[in-house]
Amino acid sequence: MSTLGVTKSFRHPSASTPVTATLTATTDAEVIAAPSAGFSIYVTDLLVSNGASSITRLDLKEGSGGTIRLSQHLAATGGGFSKEFDPVWRLPPAIGLFGALGTAVTDVRVNVTYFVDRSYGI
Repeated sequence: MSTLGVTKSFRHPSASTPVTATLTATTDAEVIAAPSAGFSIYVTDLLVSNGASSITRLDLKEGSGGTIRLSQHLAATGGGFSKEFDPVWRLPPAIGLFGALGTAVTDVRVNVTYFVDRSYGI
């Protein structure tokens, strides 16, 4: 929606405050727990940073062992990125958001803003 040249993105009224997960390993780690049957996680924003002294890669997945939907290299000592999803990223019903690193490091922070709602159209 645009009003007088100002673009406004949609925000669901029940959008959560960000949740933060700290990843350190190459194995899948839960970032957001799966909702109940018939509901999906809708990701609106990501903010990711690497506090370790080594470069690594972050893979975000739909479910443990699931399909990699976002993969990004993170520079050492503060490398990261932010992303606003417009439209929002809708995970499949009753599936959690998981992350894994390309190489084990000491401190990758994944901050996610999201909401849970019915799984419309899936």
